[in-house]
Amino acid sequence: MLLTAWLLIGAGTLPSIVSPHRMGVIEWALFGGGGAVLIVHLLAILRDHATAQAQRMTHAVMWGLLLAVPYFAVWFMSYSYHYRLSFAIVPLMIAPVAVIAARWIPPQVSVRRIAPLIGIPLLLAALPGIAAPLQNNNGEWDYLWSGKYPDDWRKMDSTNYALWRTVQALKNDIRNRGLEHPVIFAPGLQRLPFFFPLDDVRIDQAPSDLDQLDGVDYYVYTQEARWLYEEFAQPEVNQVTGSMYRAELMRPIASYRDGAFFGQVYHVRGIDRRFRIPNNIDPAEVEITWPFGSLLGTRLSGDPVLGGLTPPRVRLFFLASGPAPLEYTLYIHLLDDEGNLVTTWDSFPAFGEYAWYSTRLWEPDEIVSHPATLTLPADVTLEPGTAYTLRIGWYDFFADSARVPGVLADGSETDGVDLPYVFRAVSNE
Repeated sequence: MLLTAWLLIGAGTLPSIVSPHRMGVIEWALFGGGGAVLIVHLLAILRDHATAQAQRMTHAVMWGLLLAVPYFAVWFMSYSYHYRLSFAIVPLMIAPVAVIAARWIPPQVSVRRIAPLIGIPLLLAALPGIAAPLQNNNGEWDYLWSGKYPDDWRKMDSTNYALWRTVQALKNDIRNRGLEHPVIFAPGLQRLPFFFPLDDVRIDQAPSDLDQLDGVDYYVYTQEARWLYEEFAQPEVNQVTGSMYRAELMRPIASYRDGAFFGQVYHVRGIDRRFRIPNNIDPAEVEITWPFGSLLGTRLSGDPVLGGLTPPRVRLFFLASGPAPLEYTLYIHLLDDEGNLVTTWDSFPAFGEYAWYSTRLWEPDEIVSHPATLTLPADVTLEPGTAYTLRIGWYDFFADSARVPGVLADGSETDGVDLPYVFRAVSNE
């Protein structure tokens, strides 16, 4: 029975130890079943072999531990992911260990005689835990007496660089904007409310619809957010994560990363901005419509010089008509004056490090912008004096890369359209 109990408990917890994740239904069932078998078996042993006095003492200890079950549950659910946090449940072990020790040591045995036999092994077992705090994450052993970290800011910056810098960047922006009680969406980031105890910090939801950000000031994306999206069976590429790189909706505040954490902070500029036509765009000279939207206009930043030190940037604006049935990729082709392909800047729309604004997410009447920096590959050589243009269009990325036909104003179809810019080249050697 005892072996069966431990096998069930191991089968329930081992998968989340090998590959860290929150336990699923089957894992919880195995864990709970093993715990139930263990309790039943131990109670049977107590009933059959213990004296009446031992039974009363055991029952008292068990009732005492029962009071700590909520505390243990919080630890197990939220903080058992790392062994260093086990100190939180060590006090729960003191009572049963003391009872067992009291029963094992006969009353006639002198405490002075047995203390060294027990105390020395206990001290040796505790030495690693005593020595561990003497070294910080940077491998330094003298920080306690050398004064390297005179305040909490420097201590946190040394041991949890990315998390601490993320928090500080968020605090600085809140102060600069004069917000008294900001609303912060930080999916899964359980440590963040500790730094903002009086503010509305939402960590228990994984927002995937932009309407969920209505009234929200900040969105914080971390690895904990990725885990929470996975736990809730939410697609990692959704309207919210895909809008992190849409400048009209979210303004990046900070991005930090270290070996244990990465965090990206965004100021939510307002979800209704996606339905506003931006200023200072060049209206599309050719009216073209695809099944999921049309070209609204473009914007060129910088001089139209290719191969120079500062590459020009083009932002494309599309007026969405609704979600596409498939995942489409935007192509931007550089053509010479004879229409020959020179190089490309293909990309998912509003593509960033962790997501993009998939064509399957587009809403009717929203404006979707896509930036492209026209940096030339090292193996591309341009001819000074040649006129270059850009052609854009869409193709099916996951299927056969087939072009998506666009419909022109006269009803004819084309697989691409030229932008109203002429680029000149300088030597890029």
